[in-house]
Amino acid sequence: MFPIFLNICGMGVETEPAAASAASLSLDGARRALEDASRRTRQLIDTANDAVVSIDHKSVIVDWNRTAETMFGWSREEAVGRILTDLIVPPQHREAHHRGLGRFLSERSQQGILNRRVETTALARDGREFDIELSVWPVEAGDGSITFSAFIRDISRRKRNEQTLRATQEKYRQVVENAYEGIIVTQDGQLKFANPRALELTRRSMESALSTPFIEMVHPDDRARVYGNYLRRMRGESVEPNYVFRAVAPDGSIVWLQIAAVAIEWEGRPATLNFLTDVSERVALEAQIKQTLAEREAILETTAVGIMFIQGGRIKWINDALERTMLGWGDGETIGQTGEIAFRDHGDWSRFLKDCLPALERDGTYESDWEVRRKDGTPWWCHMSAKALNSANLAHGTIWFFLDISARKRAEEEARRSLVRERELSDLKTRFVSLASHEFRTPLATILSSIEIIDDFGPTLPEHERRELIRLVKGAVGRVMGMVDQVELIGRAEADKLEFRPELVDVEALAGSIAREAEQAHNARGRVRVAVRGVDGPRFLDSKLLFHILGNLVGNALKYSPAGDDVALDVDGDAGAIAFRVADRGIGIPQEDHARIFESFHRARNVGNVEGTGLGLSIVKQCVELHGGTILFESEPGRGTTFVARIPTHGP
Repeated sequence: MFPIFLNICGMGVETEPAAASAASLSLDGARRALEDASRRTRQLIDTANDAVVSIDHKSVIVDWNRTAETMFGWSREEAVGRILTDLIVPPQHREAHHRGLGRFLSERSQQGILNRRVETTALARDGREFDIELSVWPVEAGDGSITFSAFIRDISRRKRNEQTLRATQEKYRQVVENAYEGIIVTQDGQLKFANPRALELTRRSMESALSTPFIEMVHPDDRARVYGNYLRRMRGESVEPNYVFRAVAPDGSIVWLQIAAVAIEWEGRPATLNFLTDVSERVALEAQIKQTLAEREAILETTAVGIMFIQGGRIKWINDALERTMLGWGDGETIGQTGEIAFRDHGDWSRFLKDCLPALERDGTYESDWEVRRKDGTPWWCHMSAKALNSANLAHGTIWFFLDISARKRAEEEARRSLVRERELSDLKTRFVSLASHEFRTPLATILSSIEIIDDFGPTLPEHERRELIRLVKGAVGRVMGMVDQVELIGRAEADKLEFRPELVDVEALAGSIAREAEQAHNARGRVRVAVRGVDGPRFLDSKLLFHILGNLVGNALKYSPAGDDVALDVDGDAGAIAFRVADRGIGIPQEDHARIFESFHRARNVGNVEGTGLGLSIVKQCVELHGGTILFESEPGRGTTFVARIPTHGP
């Protein structure tokens, strides 16, 4: 081969010795060049990323690069000289290999796998079969011999990736095809893709869906919203992520759909990917719930029962009956506030919480009567009942019901007072019977014995004895009449029939007159010292009631003081009231009797045989209170008693 090459290269250049010498030099250069080229070619083949394998016409391996060693597991020394099909061709491909090789050698046909890339499989040394990409070309030498060379690339990883991609694509296809949501792609106002669920929701075939502008599938009243959102999304502007619209089917029926959309690229151009959910049932249910809530709220707002919902300790909802009518607040003023606004002060609110919270946590319910306050501070009674949504966590909310029971409470209070009054009257009657049987006995006995003496010895009685008997009778009758008057007066007071009629009264003159009458009644002339200070001119008082007040206080002071001891009646006035002070140095009132001293028919335990009905101080207290005044006393047994009645002076 080389001589031919050299002859061709040096033809017609040199002759004989000189020519021979030149040819020799040319041959050496060509040899070196060929060796360099061969070396470079060998390096290229050995460093190629693909396996390079060459065989002769009998499938005997004649070349095997380093990548082939790595790919198939056979070294060059082990592979060269071996039959290719025995080494790396899987059994199922061997017959086809030999048949194709024979056909080429006999026909020189370029059909089959020659001069093109083919995907097939190969065997590794460990018996593993893997995917390869094969490119084979024939090489014919100058002597007519044929060799075949091939680039072989391991594509097993690519095949696995392609298989994974196909599996993933199939999964996504299955998801899209079987998704409960409708999925559509819109571009330029037309549908470019629709899954079966989307076709089902829009009541259209694929052909009809792809040929109908999407906006025509939207209810006319919703088109502006849908189209506006589409344009803003295409411009990259902020847009509501999902919303509800009405889709119109070809038959005119309406379907409520919720749409969520994102901007994407479809076949290299802007489009939107849309997800559609049928919310027709939800919309209908929401409308029904809204209607039901409206009806129930109307009932709750018009009911006479106050209703309130508290959550997290604050008022979340309250009806008009409670907020406006019962509590006196304006519309919505109580929202967000605590229930403390209905109570007199924080102390009442704390007591209420201490009472209701344990019951709600224990039983989930609570019921009780409480006196609450309106916004203007006026009190009213209500019956409260509550139901916790979750007794384990009251923060979830509690429903409260309020019923105005003020009228019932007033009736109960009136009934209670009537019962107390009846008991007091009954007790009064009992005491009166006791009084009549005891206190009336002595004067009546005096009257009876005097009459009997007059009846038996009348004509013969000396005049002075007759006058003494008549005086005794008159005195006894006076005492009985006095007791009857006191009983009648206390009865009127107990029955709230004692009247208060103020008029201009000369206080100093009235006090002096009462003192003189008391002295005369108790045969104690000059014993009552009267002192009036700060009273300039008449004052508006009820003279009759004042007579009962001072008459009883001064009379008692005289009656329970030692003979000859003075009694003080001091009258001190100011611009709005007068204080009447009656002091004695008599027997005093035991501490045990202080609490009941103003009760009807009650007498202190140390009065002994001193006559009395036990009504005087009760009458005094009633008359003072009718004036709107107060009465206090200080007393110590054996050292005397001081009563102070402070009475406001009324204008005309």
